[in-house]
Amino acid sequence: MLIAGLSELLLIAGLSFAFVHNLKHKRSLIIAMAIIITTCAASAGFIRYLELADTVSVHQSFSFISKHFAMPAFITGLLWQSFSRPVLPWAILGLTLISFAINTLYSAGFISDAIIVLLCLYFIYQVRTQLPALVQAVTALFILTSTLIWGIIMSDKDLLLGLFHLSLACFFVLMARSSEALIPLTDVNKHAPVT
Repeated sequence: MLIAGLSELLLIAGLSFAFVHNLKHKRSLIIAMAIIITTCAASAGFIRYLELADTVSVHQSFSFISKHFAMPAFITGLLWQSFSRPVLPWAILGLTLISFAINTLYSAGFISDAIIVLLCLYFIYQVRTQLPALVQAVTALFILTSTLIWGIIMSDKDLLLGLFHLSLACFFVLMARSSEALIPLTDVNKHAPVT
């Protein structure tokens, strides 16, 4: 599984970009936590697929947490200041935890998928007035949802996982970049260079 293993490095690079971007703009700790969880999954996957050590259970556990909690939490964190009421992002995180709990008992991945897609659509709606951010957000959602089709088209699991990791890396980078459109003007001015 050489391609799958090496592609985890691309995912780690994408996550690193999103993490640094988050620190640069002093965004939510929830974003950082979500990125760290997904980085743990990618790191364990790198070791697993290159057969450097037996990290199958660790990789599966972190991947599960990443899909059913970290991914929705990441997008919620990016949107945090966009919600009209402060209670709404907390409510979404609560809903995400309920979905996570349900998925530990039953195979109901479609719930997490629906939450992620709906959050992405709301994100797109929030950045709709800024064309570069809109294009990046739409592209990120398209790349993410396209992974649902590749399993039908491809039979090579190694290549399929490689494309999946590349898609996730692109998703994190594009969402982090487009989220700049959601940063309040006062925050943008705060980080602007002094002239």
